[in-house]
Amino acid sequence: MIMKSQFSALLVSIFIISACGGGGSGGGSSIMGGGVAPNPTPTYNYATVDSRFDANTVSQFDVVGVAVADAYNQENNSYYKGLLELGDSDLSFSAGTDANGNAYFTIDINKFYSNTPDGLSTANEYYLNYEASFTGNDVFTLSEAPNFLSVTKYFSNATLRMYGLNDTKAFAGTDYVDMVMWWMDYDNGTDDLVSFAFGDKTFSGDMPTSSSANYAVKSMGFWVADGTGYAYKGSGTLTANFQSMTLTGNILNDYVTADPFSWSQIAGASAGGINFDGTISGSEVTGTIDWANGNGEGSFDASFFGPKADEIGGGYTAFANENGYDNHISGTFIGVK
Repeated sequence: MIMKSQFSALLVSIFIISACGGGGSGGGSSIMGGGVAPNPTPTYNYATVDSRFDANTVSQFDVVGVAVADAYNQENNSYYKGLLELGDSDLSFSAGTDANGNAYFTIDINKFYSNTPDGLSTANEYYLNYEASFTGNDVFTLSEAPNFLSVTKYFSNATLRMYGLNDTKAFAGTDYVDMVMWWMDYDNGTDDLVSFAFGDKTFSGDMPTSSSANYAVKSMGFWVADGTGYAYKGSGTLTANFQSMTLTGNILNDYVTADPFSWSQIAGASAGGINFDGTISGSEVTGTIDWANGNGEGSFDASFFGPKADEIGGGYTAFANENGYDNHISGTFIGVK
């Protein structure tokens, strides 16, 4: 169990954040001897995830990721999976101290999406609106995956399992971006899968405009196979070409877990590889993914983080070509040049 002395380190990786985009400040120069003043060189200020928590400025984190949720359509008496892209305004964070003097943290998600399936006149409405509060005593290190932390919360109608990183620098090499995911498992058989990266996004004016860069990335996520859910982790390489404004690469998610409380590995199991094909716009990336060599397809959203796009983070999901409701993948990734 995480002791109170370790609790500040925990905050670096498990707790979430509503985002507020900042802006760089420009420097000035004076005219000397009647000459023409040079164009000011803009400066861009970034803060590491650790320093944001230490300074209690967590509300300023930027967020990018995905959620997969169930919705019931009364017209044909069926459930549907809905993909929701998460942005800065969909997650919020607050902190305080309870009556016993324990620091508590609250995560809120508020996301709504409506879509009418082909052939139906009634829309599926996906509404994720709930909060979870917990203290450091609720947080545990996973025995079989010590880089990961776990929080389990029980509600009257659901169980929430949340996973984050113990040390982003040691695990993925990142300072300016971290990742979190959770599974809200409702008693009625429906669920919400939420995966996202958070940190300090790269300013558009601070983005490279030429050459390319390789990012060593780490991933984690949820794999639903024949209706049974598993957690996983993986690694890979993404290549950003800042001249053609493209992002390509792949991640292999080859560590599948058996026990949600220890993350012991299922020998020989793999959640499959993911191939990325995206377009860069400013500091944002959107694109498609191919899952397990044609087994399924989906999409991803990502952003560059930190100075000069040194780091990257994002979320993705894909559904199998056959019976995608019971066979799909959803996760998040972070990495560094």
